[in-house]
Amino acid sequence: MDCIYLTMLPMMLNLFNQSMQNHTAIVMKKILEIYKGFKELKKLVDVASCLGANMSLIVNTYPQITGINFDLPYVIKNAPCSSSVEHVEGDMFVNVPSGQAIFTKILQNRLWLQTSIEAVKWLAKQACAFRGHDESIKSSNSGNFIKMIKYSARMNKDIVDAVLENASGSAKYTSSDIQKELLNIISNRVWQKIREEIGDAKFCILVDEAQD
Repeated sequence: MDCIYLTMLPMMLNLFNQSMQNHTAIVMKKILEIYKGFKELKKLVDVASCLGANMSLIVNTYPQITGINFDLPYVIKNAPCSSSVEHVEGDMFVNVPSGQAIFTKILQNRLWLQTSIEAVKWLAKQACAFRGHDESIKSSNSGNFIKMIKYSARMNKDIVDAVLENASGSAKYTSSDIQKELLNIISNRVWQKIREEIGDAKFCILVDEAQD
């Protein structure tokens, strides 16, 4: 599910954040038992880490570290106050705070998802069909959506390393269900924006067929 969509559902957003924290606590505690690479660091930036659970565990184990939890504004506003972790809001696709090291536990997941979102937005705006006869990786007729993903990968090495056959088996974000869900999220946000602009005014809708 697109995390931006969760902002429209506060109860689900809270559940998502709590789930992320619980998962992080299990995984990060095990990492800290084994990995000792943090002991030489003075400043660490955790990118896309939700409410900062990762950084809190790291800083508690290595108090010499100045920890920065970096995520989107709607995420950071719900982050708990901490004397050991600085919460910084921003967009990792625009700029990331500097540090001796950057921890990116879910950065790749967001790159996968962002690539799929951009493909959906472009195809929807151009009124193009999404799916082909065979959407398997080796297909010669995989459809416009998969072709857009492949085109994006050719233009960006970070994307080619993260999508399609190089993606995790459970996090490709290219299935027909994901395509439909992303399209539904975008349509809901367009509808919401129109409602905000129109308010209680009268309006009409003109319906026409898709482009040939």
